[in-house]
Amino acid sequence: MTDPKTPPLSAGGIVSPHPRRPHLPIFAAPTTADERNTVRVPLRPVACMRLNDGHFDFDSSVVLPAAARELAELAPFALATPKPRPAVFGHADPVGKDAYNKELSGRRARSIYAVLTRDVAGWEALADTPFGGDQWTQRHLDGMLEALGFSGGSRVRDFQATHPELSADGFLGPKTRRVLFGAYMDLVCSDAQGTPYKYAPEEFLGRGAAPDGRVDMQGCGELNPVLMLSSAELSTLPPAKRNQENAPNRRVVVFLFPEDTRVSAGTWPCPSAKEDGAKCQSRLWSDAAARRQPSESRRTYASTRDTFACRFYERFAFHSPCELTEGPGGPGVVTFRIRRETDGAPAVGVLAVIRLPDGTTTEVLTDDAGEARLQGVKGETFQLLEVRDVDQGHVLGSTEKEAGASV
Repeated sequence: MTDPKTPPLSAGGIVSPHPRRPHLPIFAAPTTADERNTVRVPLRPVACMRLNDGHFDFDSSVVLPAAARELAELAPFALATPKPRPAVFGHADPVGKDAYNKELSGRRARSIYAVLTRDVAGWEALADTPFGGDQWTQRHLDGMLEALGFSGGSRVRDFQATHPELSADGFLGPKTRRVLFGAYMDLVCSDAQGTPYKYAPEEFLGRGAAPDGRVDMQGCGELNPVLMLSSAELSTLPPAKRNQENAPNRRVVVFLFPEDTRVSAGTWPCPSAKEDGAKCQSRLWSDAAARRQPSESRRTYASTRDTFACRFYERFAFHSPCELTEGPGGPGVVTFRIRRETDGAPAVGVLAVIRLPDGTTTEVLTDDAGEARLQGVKGETFQLLEVRDVDQGHVLGSTEKEAGASV
């Protein structure tokens, strides 16, 4: 046996808190018997994790070791008290048949849910029911063994020798595969110190109440791409290049919601990860068909905001850094860290006035860490001009600091 390998660098994923948004007061009369005066509080994530296409084998739900980077960055949220409640959304690129993409995105969502909950049986179900190109082969099992530090012709026997419950017969049968899945899940889902962590099903947004995983995991198929290639690109790009360009769309996003958020599986509009997409149709935008059509120019969600077809999903993903970052080389997030001059504490809930590269200004609200984020931008020079009180509008301080500076 050798030491486990250091997981590869991130394949373009992201883990980030969400921008802090002010909560407006709610004025309502007492609730009547028919509940017509009830108020539905909108879903507001507090953080997110995005696993890009490079975290999975192509056309597959097999999680690659690269996912360890983002899952380690997710650990502080998963270990917090109170613990935010996750919900998993799988996405595919807008190429091919809707039904196929819905199934594959759902299988990827199920795979990540299984990692987070250590649901070994969930991985066994995926491995035992191949779908299209999603086939868990010996190559994938060998990759898991290698990531755990076992290589060479005796890798199976060497792995078995480290687990007393297994017979060291060198045969990767069902029992050995089960133990391998669990060990590999612990490897990729650990904190920065290498200590495994996990969620219990009842800690998810749907509290594990629905037997089919509704609310907790769903596949959105190709309804919500972050990138739409142009008509010319779709007609002229070779398939391999087109697949490469579409990589940002093939992603799994985990949204984390406040611990006290409650939703009902019975009224949740998304189908489960195992269902077809028929239930999605009632929640699409009225112009969903136009949004899903290519145009003369390439469109990105970060710049045009017209590539998501599902209005339910967009309402809580609209401000998400995980959906405004297109992947390697694409627009990302610029962060200003703002501290109080008196004691160095984070300046929470203030407006940061930022000068953009074109000379215009914008205002961004700081989050609970005192950070103001510009999303969907490229790495250019931005300047923090002023910090304003969110309620009164008066200036709390001024500066000429560039992004990344504490002021």
